[in-house]
This record gives sequence, structure tokens and C-alpha cells, in this order.
Amino acid sequence: MKYILFLIPLLFVFAGCSTLPDREPETVTLQTEEKDSARIEKEKATHTARSSTEEEKRMQNAPVSTEVTLLLKEARYYGNGKLDSYTVFSYMENSPLLIREEVYTPGDVLYESVVYEYEDGLRTRKHTYTADGRLDHRRSFVYRDGLLTNDALYDENGNPQTESRYEYDGSGRKRKWSVFDGSGIELGYTTYEYEDGKNVRINIYSLSDALEKYSIIEYGQGGRRLRESFFLPDGSLEKYTVYEYERDLLSCEKYYTGKKELVRTVRYGYDEKGNATEVQYLDARGDIEETKKNTYSIRTILEQKG
Repeated sequence: MKYILFLIPLLFVFAGCSTLPDREPETVTLQTEEKDSARIEKEKATHTARSSTEEEKRMQNAPVSTEVTLLLKEARYYGNGKLDSYTVFSYMENSPLLIREEVYTPGDVLYESVVYEYEDGLRTRKHTYTADGRLDHRRSFVYRDGLLTNDALYDENGNPQTESRYEYDGSGRKRKWSVFDGSGIELGYTTYEYEDGKNVRINIYSLSDALEKYSIIEYGQGGRRLRESFFLPDGSLEKYTVYEYERDLLSCEKYYTGKKELVRTVRYGYDEKGNATEVQYLDARGDIEETKKNTYSIRTILEQKG
């Protein structure tokens, strides 16, 4: 009986000892699951952040598309409406830069072609060819800081014919235009004056620095040119041009003598996007001398960022 009484407490002790370890695996399992869950969430967050960063980089480096309107064809008509000639314009691939003009007769026969060359987006050469492909003449252009400084004309044999040289002020506005012959002798020059950022006066000088004539330019609301008057050195009015607008677009130019006699009128017509689709040239009586009709196309240009 003593042994039985002694064993009963021991059984409780051993029983308690045998059941206590059963709780430890549950705790370890829960802790492991919590750690695994935290690790998975961290990996998800890291992956999401990495994906977001990669997407942002991809979007930043994605090409930017821009729509530009390009002149494709210009047709010229006589006053009676018959076709005189037409010009077809070609552009560099994925670019608005004009690279070729081809002039055709009414019978679709090539009459003349012009080819342009560029460097860093700036036009540097212009070659004009005859119908049979012979070089007729060429021009070369030189720039400084993106501004045209020299424009030289050469004949088919490369002999210089004339050269224009341009000077600018600190704001990039043209201040002087000088013209030279093929031997480098200055023939004359023109100077430009500005007020409030607008060209308000143009002075034309001879080789001897004598003022030959000058023009005064008047502006209206929105900086639109309203009138340009040409004067002789003594200040007498030689001629003038009046500019008219409709819906902020130039609609008409009227050319007058110094005695206010109408000499010529130029009328402009536009499409709904503001592109000049038709230009009419009229004489003093209002009869049409010539009409130009333009055809345009919209091209999407893709530009790589970065």
C-alpha cells in the first residue's frame, strides 16, 4: 500500500513531464510560420518595388511621339486656272527635316530637283540639279551657336558667286546682313533695329555706307505686323504694305505705292488647323495672276528620351 501511494505522485510527475514538451513544437511552428510569412511579404514588397522601379525606368526611356504637319505638295496655277508646275517635298525618315524638292511640269516631267544636307539638325548644303541630273548651282551654310552666319552661293563648277554674312546681338537677334560678290568685295549691307523684342526698322546701305532706303514696321495687338513702310533717304514714302488678319491668321497683304495706289494683293486661305492651303496673287485691278495650292500630311515623329 505504501508503494502504491508512493507511485501515484510519481505517475503525476511523470505524466506532467510527458505532456509539457507537446506544447513546444506548436510554439516553434507558429514562430516559423510567422517568420516565413514575414519573409514572403518582404520578398513580395522587394519584387514589387523592383518592378515599379524597372517600369519607371522603362517609361522614362520610352520614345516620345510628336505629331507634325508637313507640306507634301505645292501646285502653282496661272491666272486662268491652268496648272503651271508643281513641287513635291520629301522628308528625312522619322524627322521633319526637308531633304528633297522635285519640280514637275504639268505633264509630270521632272524639271528641277533640290537636295538638302544637314549636320546636327542644321541645314548645311543645298544642291540644285537640272532635269537631266546636272548640278546647276549649290549653296553652303555655316552656323555658330545654332545661328546662321554665312550663306554662300556657288555655280556648277564650284566658283563663288555671292555670300551673305549675318551678325547677331546677345539675344540672338539679327543685327546686320552683309552681301559680298564672288571675289569677296562687299556690295552693301542691311541693319536691323528692335524695340520691345520686335524688329521696328530696317536700314539698307550701299557699298559707300550711304543710306539707300529704310523701312518702318508697325505692330498691333498680340505683336501682329500691321504695316511696313519704305522710305527714301530724304524721308519721302516710296511704298508700303498693309497686313490684314482673320481669326489671328494673316489673311491679306496689300502693296501700295507711295501715292497710295494699290499695286498687288496677296490672299491666304487656311484649313481648320491653320495651315495655308491656298495663296492667291492679284494685280492692281483684282485679277488673279497666280494661285498656289498646298497639300499637307500629318506625320508622327518618335524621339528617344535620355
